[in-house]
Amino acid sequence: MQALFGIPELVIHLLQQCDGFQDAIALASTCKVLASIWRAHFPVIIWPVAQAEIPGFSQALMAARATKLVCDAFEANRLPPDPFPLQELSGIIRKPDLEDIERVFDLRHFVRCVEQMSRDWEHVGNQQILSHSLGEEEYPREWETMRDHFHTAMYRVLYVGAALTRPYLEPLLLAPTEAPPDLLRRLGILDNMNDYDSRAWRSEDLRYFGQFPIYDFEASDDKWEPVFGDVARFLLNDIKTTATATPCEVTVGSESPSREIGTEEGGWLKETIYFLAAYEHMRDKLFHDYIKDPDDENLTESDFVPPLFPDNNTREVSIAMFGRFRPERISMPAKVKHASHCYLVNFPLGHYPRDCSLLPKVSAWNTDINALLHGLWMSSGCPNHRDNWKSPPPELRFLEFFMRKVFRVGFRLDLFGGDYKYFREDYTYRFLSNINLFGDGVWYQLRFILNPYRTPTLSYRALTWGD
Repeated sequence: MQALFGIPELVIHLLQQCDGFQDAIALASTCKVLASIWRAHFPVIIWPVAQAEIPGFSQALMAARATKLVCDAFEANRLPPDPFPLQELSGIIRKPDLEDIERVFDLRHFVRCVEQMSRDWEHVGNQQILSHSLGEEEYPREWETMRDHFHTAMYRVLYVGAALTRPYLEPLLLAPTEAPPDLLRRLGILDNMNDYDSRAWRSEDLRYFGQFPIYDFEASDDKWEPVFGDVARFLLNDIKTTATATPCEVTVGSESPSREIGTEEGGWLKETIYFLAAYEHMRDKLFHDYIKDPDDENLTESDFVPPLFPDNNTREVSIAMFGRFRPERISMPAKVKHASHCYLVNFPLGHYPRDCSLLPKVSAWNTDINALLHGLWMSSGCPNHRDNWKSPPPELRFLEFFMRKVFRVGFRLDLFGGDYKYFREDYTYRFLSNINLFGDGVWYQLRFILNPYRTPTLSYRALTWGD
């Protein structure tokens, strides 16, 4: 037996066949020879083991590495790399080391919490919950498939968000030398979306942001290509590694003219819709306002304080998610099952957990990018309506670019700008709360949210938070 264990290749193959991390660690711990081979060849051994145990591991690894690049940039107070090294994120190019695996475990816990919250009717304040018409015990294979889709899409939301952090942060990090005077200070006093109204903007501010294609919400695809193109191509190539063809052509659009998409492209479109749904479910579970101290005498009844974590037992992870486009630290319950009764609380890295001394509030890293996008979209004077319908939320422009480029489809014009009742019925209930959302039957839902793309007539109308 000792001679057998003296052949490293054989031991590596044996460890690679373990069902999971615990089995592999237990086997490697049985003797010094196995332990030494485990340490010397950990990246090669752990790659197949992790793929077998963690749904969406390849995407989770890319998300962990992409997030680290953004967090390293934050620590150095510089922009993330340009171009963002997307190809270097892959485990095929570079096998995971122990630090990679630790980061993946933290992201997996975060994704599991979001999944728990998305499936639990008891979650406080939850807006989007997957229907319980299918039980996991009665339909284990269906749930396993949906979990794989859900987790994979969540990790894509994280690595795409990290890859796009640079262009969204660029005008803010350049602001001290390039922007109108006091821009960051004026943005720093705007704590939430409700403050980003027309009174906050100066004409020179709008001209400054207008120089950056990513802040031009109705730019041509040619203008967006240098910003979104590489990330879109990387995402499509990644989607092709997990997509399965639809059983028949996919009809996009509920009215004439509709568009038929072939079975292979239909599989790619399914994965794209999983991305959208994962973003919406992730966004729905985060509490990202600056948390006030409950003992603060200035706290008003309208200030919401999320419930405490059970037993005050927490776990943390750093992310740079799509739609937020800045590095943040997430506080989560230490046990996934407790996620049903609380929010996941996120803070910008420089203000965590309530210590304003860590980073000045006027720092670019603390600017609420999502609120900034909405403020410019609502009141900048630039087009925000398409054929007289309110255009989609500005954080979704990358996804619009991606769908136009790959499938020649876009969001239904009245999806976000019509009667709120119908928005809730079609988007929130028929789509986001549908039990088959992350199942193979999601393509049946496309008629509720997508139409073949055509060039709309653009216009502007100032928006308020009641619109």
